[in-house]
Amino acid sequence: MAQRGRPRVIPIEALERERAWFPDIKTDRQHQNRLYAYRAMNLLGLTADEPPAELTWLADRKAIMAGDKKARIKWSILTELGRMYETGFPEADILTWARLLCQKRPKVKHAEALLQVAREDMRQQLRELLRGPRQAQGVRGVGGFSTKPHLCG
Repeated sequence: MAQRGRPRVIPIEALERERAWFPDIKTDRQHQNRLYAYRAMNLLGLTADEPPAELTWLADRKAIMAGDKKARIKWSILTELGRMYETGFPEADILTWARLLCQKRPKVKHAEALLQVAREDMRQQLRELLRGPRQAQGVRGVGGFSTKPHLCG
């Protein structure tokens, strides 16, 4: 019998390790999202002893460890940044997006939407490239958003 749902992106072994580390997270999807977020945190240097100060809006580990009640980790934004990496975005572009979001500090849902649009735009551009030059058409931002981080704002 064929398995239903989305195909697994993250190997089952990685999910098993994640389950052992974080038993309070219940679903495979939540574990998968957490792994994407950790990939983004590693890529952005947020897990280093001295994380970049310009990116602490996404995750201020020092403040959290010091007991600051206002300090938060923006898990959903980090998850989307991790998914961008998996989609094939260059690391420099992901860092540019992260810096832009930290400067602008949009609402989390808006930031998620922007990153999802950028990811979908990249997929669309790849589809167009695979179709060949005769069938390819100009690809613009989706939903009125520019997918170029330096043009937002």
